[in-house]
Amino acid sequence: MDHLSKKQLILTGNMKKVILTLALPIMLNNLIQTLYNLADTYWVGRLGTNEIAALGLVFPFIFLMLAVGMGMNVAGTALISQHIGSDNHKEATSIAGQLLTMSAFFSVFISIVGYISIPHVLSLVADDINVQFFATQYLQIMFLGAPAIFLFFVFNAVKHGQGDTVTPMVLNGSGVILNIVLSPIFIFYFDLGVQGAALATVFSRGTFMLYAIYTLFSHINGVKLTLRDLIPNTKLMLQILKIGLPASIGMSTTAFGFIILNFLSFLLVALHSLHLL
Repeated sequence: MDHLSKKQLILTGNMKKVILTLALPIMLNNLIQTLYNLADTYWVGRLGTNEIAALGLVFPFIFLMLAVGMGMNVAGTALISQHIGSDNHKEATSIAGQLLTMSAFFSVFISIVGYISIPHVLSLVADDINVQFFATQYLQIMFLGAPAIFLFFVFNAVKHGQGDTVTPMVLNGSGVILNIVLSPIFIFYFDLGVQGAALATVFSRGTFMLYAIYTLFSHINGVKLTLRDLIPNTKLMLQILKIGLPASIGMSTTAFGFIILNFLSFLLVALHSLHLL
């Protein structure tokens, strides 16, 4: 179904059919997101107990990173769909361009801060040096891959804003399949261990992210970006932040909760070892 047909369905179609058509692929896409973690957990679980414990430690930090990107996704989808619905394709394209620029900037910033700070943060929430070591290896690579995650979220927002929830699901599912194939190769054949799992995930996400962003600049079906759309526009960026920032904060609270639980568990273990409890 092309862009115009999907728009017509949303505006004039049976509401139950519209909701199912839009919601079901999004639900499957969210499920697919968890398969990246499940694939890594399965293969890393064959390495040893410290390695699998490390993955359990890092997932709240990964979810925290995802929450920031998903907040931007919410803002982009809301604004783009609003302008698409009012036949203002020029403004929708401008929003998409600003969302891409902001996501690129934020993802690079998060990559740098996360890569530098994560060894110090993990030392506060884990008492086992080996677990800290493997968790740091995994997380530093994942933070370096933040642009792949954030920019794919931009593609999600643009497509969802146009009523296309199937294409992001298909590309994301293809990324999971590639990750499932590459993980054992990187982990065992190249003998990269935990780092191999992270590299496979980043490579899989990055491959389909590049294709997704390419389609935003090349396709004439709906929003089509140009380099001019990427020039920063303060007014539009503030619109995106006004919607996206509260959404990111709301989604981040769950991740922060798990991080705090890990810290409290570490603190209790430390107090028991000192016979203070």
